[in-house]
Amino acid sequence: MTFLNPVSFFLLALIPPIIALYLLKLRRREHYVSSTYLWRRFVRDVEANAPWQRLKRNLLLLLQIIFMLILIFALSRPVTETVSIASQMIVIVLDTSASMTAIESRGILPNAIESKGVWPNAPTTRLDMAKKMAGSLITNLPYDAQVTVITASGGHVDLLVSASRDRHQTLALLDSVQGTPFNSDLIPALTLAEAITAREPYSEIVLLSDGVIQLPAHPPPMRFIPVGKQGSNQQISALSATMLENGQAMLLVQIRNFDAQPVQRRLTVNVDGNLFHAVDMELPPNGFHAVGNNHNSLLIPVHAKIVTVQLMPNQVDMFPVDDNAWLVIRPTETVNIALVPQGNFFLRTALNLLDVSFEQMETTSENKATLHIFDSYIPDELPTGNILFIAPPASIPSLFEVTGQVLNPSSTDFIADSPLLAHVNLRNIRILTTTKISGANWAKTIIGYYDEDEVIPLLLAGEIEGQRMAIVAFDLNNSDLPLRPAFPILMANLINYLSPTGANIMPSELMINSAHTFSVSPDITTLNLVLPDGQNTSFAVEAGSATLSQLDQLGIYQLEFETTGFGKKSLNPVNFAVNFFDPVESNLTPKPDLPFIKRDIIETSTVTLPPAYHEWWRPLAMMALGLLVLEWLVYQRNRILRWIELIKVRI
Repeated sequence: MTFLNPVSFFLLALIPPIIALYLLKLRRREHYVSSTYLWRRFVRDVEANAPWQRLKRNLLLLLQIIFMLILIFALSRPVTETVSIASQMIVIVLDTSASMTAIESRGILPNAIESKGVWPNAPTTRLDMAKKMAGSLITNLPYDAQVTVITASGGHVDLLVSASRDRHQTLALLDSVQGTPFNSDLIPALTLAEAITAREPYSEIVLLSDGVIQLPAHPPPMRFIPVGKQGSNQQISALSATMLENGQAMLLVQIRNFDAQPVQRRLTVNVDGNLFHAVDMELPPNGFHAVGNNHNSLLIPVHAKIVTVQLMPNQVDMFPVDDNAWLVIRPTETVNIALVPQGNFFLRTALNLLDVSFEQMETTSENKATLHIFDSYIPDELPTGNILFIAPPASIPSLFEVTGQVLNPSSTDFIADSPLLAHVNLRNIRILTTTKISGANWAKTIIGYYDEDEVIPLLLAGEIEGQRMAIVAFDLNNSDLPLRPAFPILMANLINYLSPTGANIMPSELMINSAHTFSVSPDITTLNLVLPDGQNTSFAVEAGSATLSQLDQLGIYQLEFETTGFGKKSLNPVNFAVNFFDPVESNLTPKPDLPFIKRDIIETSTVTLPPAYHEWWRPLAMMALGLLVLEWLVYQRNRILRWIELIKVRI
């Protein structure tokens, strides 16, 4: 222990005068009287009050001396070294990802409440522990230090407090932090923290997390405080269905055990809200267990719509977030496609991979397909359905002009932000020759390359007079695109864009916190999204596309459509599920160390930070105040007793 103001100890010189006041006696003036009979008691008192007397026990003197000692000790500002942050600016990055909602302590069980008659304790999560640690750090900071608190998960950043010295407000906001079902992408948060500390010479980043996080390639120097000790968890890791010819669906459920010990769990399967199947399982340590495999198939009834799978709760599982999964079973909706002319092997292979019905034809005569694909072919008369042109050999008036061929175009320099390119990587594709197309003012260039300052399109898409069209400017046989994994995905996106009906608009399953951009029919003007908790969100369609972002609830969503035409009508709603199939977050084994930093140790820095101290003058001052009140009560005890008696008499 050291003292920041040791000069205050000179005030100890005030204690001897206090004692002297109790040693010195009163000096009385002498008077002659005729008799001492009535003055004997006072004579004894005079004899006792000589100028100096022996010091007797006196409670008031003891309280006054103790009061002075504590007061002087407080004025000297005693401090002790502490492991708290010593910087003048601290940036706390608090991980609020899904794994931080894992339960570390369940509190008192209900049977213990009934037997012992005690109140239950709420379960303690890792986030609760992290908030408590952060609160302790903030409380022990130097009084003039600034605090910035950042909460982060799933790539989202929330600046909770910025450069604040108000400890009460900071702790109140910290207590209100809630966990999220998102992953632990902390890269934007740590980038922001690094930018904040770069402007402050005496600053430090503190990360509170369980270590299951995504970090930047070059993380900034920071102090890592690990949270969590246990790691037992079981997860529904996969849920799928295979449609059979008789209309039934064969269900497959996969459960993963992250515990080092075998665990007994019960799995229930509900179909459209009714219990369909239940099974008790023994999960192997650090292994998988499948329900509904070839040896024990689960056949879902015909016309089933929604399947809900749940791992029943137990005292071993720390993480109930991944104990539920949902599956939407949709009837097969085929898209009738006319492929003109026939013979393109790559197109036929891609269409066979998709759930579409296509017919290969030499011409478009007497064909009722809703989508026509013209491969190096221009019809005499355009059909009424939507059209995909591939390497058009000639111009079509009022649509586009073919102005020539380009040999060995450069790589795709221009790539637009479009739902047609969702999950598609088209960079550096090799093209031998491509058709140079111009005059398609109705279309938007999706991918292209730069010829001086002009963008030469390789893929265009748009709408003209209610008819959707897309143009692939190059011949597939003269490119390596069909040999890449991106080709069938691109074809699926093009077909969904050109045939946006019903289930083709939305996939049956999306991941939590994911965003999905999709194309819709021109007649659709408004979309209404019903969330799993029953809330509704409506949004308008812009330029034939819409985006669902920040799907932050687990469960079944319903997408409803409103269309306009000759009469306003509504299409059938589309259901889709949002599940938590994240093995990284479900593996709750905490990491006491990060690969780039030692536990609770600040990395070497060019700035020498001041030492960290904890001051004790506040509790000492409170003790001194309490002693002062006690001394007054002792001094006034007789008067207080008289007041009490007087009150009793009046009552």
